[in-house]
Amino acid sequence: MKKLLLASVGLAVVSVSANAADLGARRRQPVAPVVAAMPSFTWTGLYAGVNVGGAFSSGNSIKPVGDAASLAFAGAGVFPGAVSNKRSGFTGGLQLGANYQIGQFVVGAETDWQALGFSKKSNVALASGTVGSFKETSSWLGTTRIRLGITPVDRLLVYGTGGVAYGNTGLSGGFLSPTQGNALWLGRNSDTKFGWALGAGAEYAFTNNITGKLEYLYYDLGNNNLALSAANAAAVAVAANPGYRAETRGNIIRAGLNYKF
Repeated sequence: MKKLLLASVGLAVVSVSANAADLGARRRQPVAPVVAAMPSFTWTGLYAGVNVGGAFSSGNSIKPVGDAASLAFAGAGVFPGAVSNKRSGFTGGLQLGANYQIGQFVVGAETDWQALGFSKKSNVALASGTVGSFKETSSWLGTTRIRLGITPVDRLLVYGTGGVAYGNTGLSGGFLSPTQGNALWLGRNSDTKFGWALGAGAEYAFTNNITGKLEYLYYDLGNNNLALSAANAAAVAVAANPGYRAETRGNIIRAGLNYKF
């Protein structure tokens, strides 16, 4: 009897152990593979790119600034007064810069060079019979600016920018005055001017290396002065020294593509 009892107890222990092992096997779940999180995009780094757009002037007139005799003639309508000379044209160029991102904020610097197809010739015909023309040109523009921006959403940068501007400006012209014995004055001036630029823009990262931007830029290179010289004996006899001044301010709207290194 005792042997039968021990055998029954042993059989029960083996059965419980087997069931427990089987239950544990059924409860085991396969371990899911660990997927590393992709790093978020960062604007930090160097970049270079190209841009294209349009330009239009803000200083839209050429004004007389000569001596007292010339200003008196201009006031009387013998010499040209203010001449409207609103300009517009294309722009295209290259840019190079660097950004550093801190959280949602981005600080950077950019320098660019633009070719400008930005010239305008205005003819003059006064009631006094005076005829002439003035031409203002801008063939290139460069800027070196800081950029301060914020990323409202991933891959989108909205920024303001400002810094120094420099570029070529040209002003030429002259006029013939029948009331002064067909006196003729002519002049030409070309110079590289320095000033400032201010603007804003938005840039979006299409990939980790390719970004596109849309930007507005206002620049001011000061004034370009033109001194006209007597071109014939009649002009010398009048003893006037007419001069004119053009404001070299402009606006640029451009789109660009950058490669981020």
